[in-house]
Amino acid sequence: MHDIYKRKMAVSIRKSSGNNPTNATPKTKSPMREKIVQMYDVLLKGEPPSTSSFGETFWSEFFLLKPKINHFENELCKLNHEQVASARINLNTLFEQSLINLTEEHHIRVVYALQTLCGLLRGAYRKQSGSGIDLVNLLMGFEVAEKRMSELVNHINDFLMGDEPASLKDLCLKLLLIIATGLENVSQNMLLEFIMTNSLLFESLMHLLTNTESRNSHGKNAVLLLTLLVQYRKYDSTNPYIVKLSLLDDELSLHGYGQVITTSLGAYNQSYEASLSDQPHSGWFSSITSMVGNMFVSDETAVRPDQLRACNAALLALYEAVHLNRYFSIFMTVLYTF
Repeated sequence: MHDIYKRKMAVSIRKSSGNNPTNATPKTKSPMREKIVQMYDVLLKGEPPSTSSFGETFWSEFFLLKPKINHFENELCKLNHEQVASARINLNTLFEQSLINLTEEHHIRVVYALQTLCGLLRGAYRKQSGSGIDLVNLLMGFEVAEKRMSELVNHINDFLMGDEPASLKDLCLKLLLIIATGLENVSQNMLLEFIMTNSLLFESLMHLLTNTESRNSHGKNAVLLLTLLVQYRKYDSTNPYIVKLSLLDDELSLHGYGQVITTSLGAYNQSYEASLSDQPHSGWFSSITSMVGNMFVSDETAVRPDQLRACNAALLALYEAVHLNRYFSIFMTVLYTF
């Protein structure tokens, strides 16, 4: 009887232990998704934002939340044709709302609106290259595309010409560079057609080059952007940026343009000279034989293509300035020695 009692007690203890929540294996909770990510889901699923769980405050809250640009781009690129068609109206609205927030006095809203546009444009270009979708219709809609792009360029002009923080101007230039480099063939980039109709951007870029402080901060991107804009259908039609660059005779602007190019090429030359300084020096005859020997140098010790590509933009900018502007050659000859 005593053994039977002990067995019953053991069974009872095991049962009670199994039912005890303190001994149960805790369930792993899924991590809470950030609010901005949830909002992206609403937009990309094609749900009307105002009828979502966020309600009527969707857009008023959206641009107060830090963007997760990489996440948005990647999710946009995952959409198939049907999902893109469902999300198109929301993406058009996102572009419009971003423009509206560029006029806000709240600095955070302006910055987040620009960052959102960067992500939207970059994601749309990636999606176009993979599926052949119509970029203009996806971003803005045909009917209002010219109006929207005009508003965007005007806002950016105001930021670049105004007394704005350097970080904001840098973000504006990055946005324009995303547009200018969206397609491998710059002449097939339809968004650049809208920028061609507003050549006031040329004055904004020159304004950045005339001031030493702004040139040091933004000069490289400004010259790169202008060089890309000059390439747009340069042989097929009248490009206003080609015309303006060819007529440029302002000394400060030419000085700034030349300073950016010489700084970029000078840095590359210094890097190359530093690599040569590691080699042993000897007389003139040895130098000649070394030069001849370098004609047959192996790929391992030759200047790598990526090193040359690093200064391609500066070389192209130099070529376009010399080719298009007669004053630039004279100015560079007088003031600079390479």
